[in-house]
Amino acid sequence: MTKVIISTCDEVTKEIIRHCVRAANPALQIVDGSSDKDILYHLKSAEDDIVFFDKYFLSYVLKFKIKALRIYNQKLRIFFCEHKVICSQFFGLRLYDLKVDGFISNIENYNEFIKIMRNILCGKTYFPEDVLNALDSNEHLRNRKYCSEITELELAIGMYLGEGKAPKEIGGLLDMPVDTLRTHINRLKNKIGCESMNDFAVLNRQLEKINYRSWNC
Repeated sequence: MTKVIISTCDEVTKEIIRHCVRAANPALQIVDGSSDKDILYHLKSAEDDIVFFDKYFLSYVLKFKIKALRIYNQKLRIFFCEHKVICSQFFGLRLYDLKVDGFISNIENYNEFIKIMRNILCGKTYFPEDVLNALDSNEHLRNRKYCSEITELELAIGMYLGEGKAPKEIGGLLDMPVDTLRTHINRLKNKIGCESMNDFAVLNRQLEKINYRSWNC
């Protein structure tokens, strides 16, 4: 039986996913993956299973985490989701480059999410039209600075933003002109699919929960 692991930063998103998975197929086994320990426990017996992440659960170490998941279980299907009606295109392009199986936006549209979920259970991948159109037009190649992986400098900037520091203060800490800093912030916001500045605080809290040693492959 296919097992669906749900790993999200908040309970609202978790309940939406749980509801739509049950509606798509009531027979599915749904398990909680709120921590590294939970996820790795379920992966021990995983075969053709599915894991759902929200946009922030893997924090700033998205590439590292996905690589580790693939090593633990090559059959695992990995999907991400978000609440936004208009998808976070550059975040979606990052996911596509990392060869995840899908990215679903506007999950509060239950009927559409359930329809997508049924297709996923039939083995299909799913990405929003905005992401697919960007790929068709090679926009992801022209805008690599917005959809490549997060750099060490961007990570430092993001963590400072998550601590509530203002750009002028961060610029002083990094010895960087504020205009240059704002350019980096803009790129970072695109990469994470930023919806508000509070997202950086969420990413900081999530980073603190990650046990790097438990994911060391």
